[in-house]
Amino acid sequence: MASTTTTTRLLIQTHHMTSKAKIRSLTLSAAKHRLSVVLKTGKPPGIMLAEGPAASVQQWMGHVRRLRYKDYRLMKTEEVSCPEGKGLAGIVEPGKVLEIDELKAFARFLGDNHDDGNLVNWWRRGMGFVGEDK
Repeated sequence: MASTTTTTRLLIQTHHMTSKAKIRSLTLSAAKHRLSVVLKTGKPPGIMLAEGPAASVQQWMGHVRRLRYKDYRLMKTEEVSCPEGKGLAGIVEPGKVLEIDELKAFARFLGDNHDDGNLVNWWRRGMGFVGEDK
């Protein structure tokens, strides 16, 4: 039987993410804190999905706030239990950042790479695309 781990998952929405300097800064901070991160960059909305140890997620979130993104909104943060090798860390190596430039591709990536659908459903609820009962 696979062991489960508890990790913190964070979802942030901004107006957009186009500054290469800010994206590079987020990438360096994610590597420093050993977080798995997926960014939706380019035209609005900007989305940041991060997963890792609670203290690291909090430090990374502080870094994001200091970058002063327009329309910064913390959409959702919570502790989640995932089987080993599942969750965001199962598809994005801790310390790495994946950039996706279209919202549909972002959703498709989360759905295609997480076979039981928990991650994409968590993201859809956090963004307000579906109700909490879905």
